[in-house]
Amino acid sequence: MDPMAEKAIFQVINDLRTERSLAVIIASHSLTVVPAIATHVVFMDRDDQVVLAGEREEVLADPRFQLRYGAVFAGGAPP
Repeated sequence: MDPMAEKAIFQVINDLRTERSLAVIIASHSLTVVPAIATHVVFMDRDDQVVLAGEREEVLADPRFQLRYGAVFAGGAPP
């Protein structure tokens, strides 16, 4: 899926989640779209082991996440 379509679909999901007070679980590799709408994040390694899990801000600020992906968010803040 192209980035624009992905963003649009995630926005629809987020709107439905908000309007209907739904819990939504999304599995994605998108480090730019998902953190912008997620309230909680589970970060897994290539062996499907949980490396980090918790509230979005905690996970994105964790040094282990920052070491690997921090540049994506220019200091840890989602887009």
